[in-house]
Amino acid sequence: MKVTYIKNLNQSFMVVKDAEFEYENFELLMLLNNKIPGLLEVQIIIGDGKIEYWYDITGMTALDTMLDLYPLDEARIRKLTEDLYDMNMKLDEYLLDGGNICYLPEMLYMDRTAGKYKFCYLPGCKAAGNMGLQTLTEYMLTKIDHTDQNAVKIGYALYDKSTQECCCVRELLACADIPRTSEKACVSRETQESWDSEETEGCEENSRERIGFGGVKKWFRKRKKDWEKGYQEPCLREKADYETEMFFGSTGRPDDPTVFLKAQQNLILGRLLYQGKNGEGDFILEDESFVIGKEREKADGVLKADTVSRMHAKITKKEGEYYLEDLNSTNGTYLNGRELNYHEPVKLSRNDRICFATEEYIFC
Repeated sequence: MKVTYIKNLNQSFMVVKDAEFEYENFELLMLLNNKIPGLLEVQIIIGDGKIEYWYDITGMTALDTMLDLYPLDEARIRKLTEDLYDMNMKLDEYLLDGGNICYLPEMLYMDRTAGKYKFCYLPGCKAAGNMGLQTLTEYMLTKIDHTDQNAVKIGYALYDKSTQECCCVRELLACADIPRTSEKACVSRETQESWDSEETEGCEENSRERIGFGGVKKWFRKRKKDWEKGYQEPCLREKADYETEMFFGSTGRPDDPTVFLKAQQNLILGRLLYQGKNGEGDFILEDESFVIGKEREKADGVLKADTVSRMHAKITKKEGEYYLEDLNSTNGTYLNGRELNYHEPVKLSRNDRICFATEEYIFC
């Protein structure tokens, strides 16, 4: 199975090719002729004996991208569980098999406008055995905010339930302490408002390969020791301090070695120099991951332009090289005139021209 991402005018698509799973014809008809709540809308292309699924992901963010930007706390786990339950209940009305929901985190999306998760129905995928609910709950354990004790408790309960052979989706609500059916409407307003305030308020954009449970616990115990010890960010000296040592030797202590030129070169950081006329600023890429957008609480480089998405693009540093990636923004990210597709990190070179929608920068 191959997954690619394509932008077509004002729409973004996740395209699934070479998915050689057996399916029922009525499943395709149901998906094509109905707008099923909780599912990504899909266009299906059949030709030369092959089938392609084009899922509309316009205005959405994949779960894996989102959890690189936000911690998986109690509110988000509850929201995900509730939307998962609601979606599965709707599948029964359309005679669709819940086993064919693909729970890979890169194929599960948050609709930024509606504030709801959208799931990918991939006919026949349950035969693959590695796209089921347990895959999702295992992933969640690695992303949980472990300072949130309730989140940890719910996360392990969901994982434990997903490993059971006869796991019922209704039982997942109990793991997250969410009431069923009509009572579910009374879910804590605080939980919902916590999500809405961070993810959707002010949005101006368009519209079982099993691992042993003991192995996960071992991973968690190791991480817990690190959290208890605490983590302190390394403190880098100012550039002037390095220059002083380079030209004048040590600072006087016999055990303090001279700093070589290479140490100073490692401090050289990438920069984005603004080329527009709308009063945006320059950016120094200080962190390994640098997010550009207009949401002040989450973006490292904040832009004011209305054309820029809240979480528009990301620049990451790997082994001394910088890579640019669009975060499925509404108006696109362009590198030297070429629009980038979602999940397509591209290596940057000096003097590259980058446009975040209408705002142009030079990378140097």
